[in-house]
Amino acid sequence: MSHPLLGSGFTTTDDGHVVSSRVARVAEILHDYNPDLIVHWIEPLRRETPEDHAKPYMITHEPMGREPYCVAKLSEDEMNEQVIARIFAMDMAQQGATSVADKLEAQERARQIYNAKKREDELAEARDIMKSALHSPLHKWTGPNGLVVRG
Repeated sequence: MSHPLLGSGFTTTDDGHVVSSRVARVAEILHDYNPDLIVHWIEPLRRETPEDHAKPYMITHEPMGREPYCVAKLSEDEMNEQVIARIFAMDMAQQGATSVADKLEAQERARQIYNAKKREDELAEARDIMKSALHSPLHKWTGPNGLVVRG
C-alpha cells in the first residue's frame, strides 16, 4: 500500500512503520518463496550494536516446531534482488548445486522474479489511480506525479 503523504515509493507495515516499496517487495517475494522466511525491521531502541544500527533489517527462518534463527542482517541498500539470489543460492547449495553456473542461475531467477513483482506492483498502483479518478465526482482530478484526468 502506498503511503498517501510519501507517494508510491514507500509502504506502511501493519504496525505503522514506513518502509520503501523495494523492502516490502523483497519481503513479499521471500515470504512467497518460503513462508517460514520473515523480514523484520528492528526498532531503533532494540538495536544493540553498531551493526544493528547500520543493518536494521533481519531475515529469520522460523520453521514450525523448531527454534527460529537469523539468516541475515541487512541495510536498506542490501534489500534488493541480490538478497533473494543469496537465499536461492543457499537453498540450491543444500541440494548440492554449488557451481558458478548454479549461482548465476540463482541470480537470474531472482532478478526475473523481482522485476515481475515490480511490474505487478506498478500495474496495481496504476489501476488504483484510475479507479480513484473514475469514481471521483470532480470534473478534473489530479493524481500523483501531476497526472490530470478530466471528466
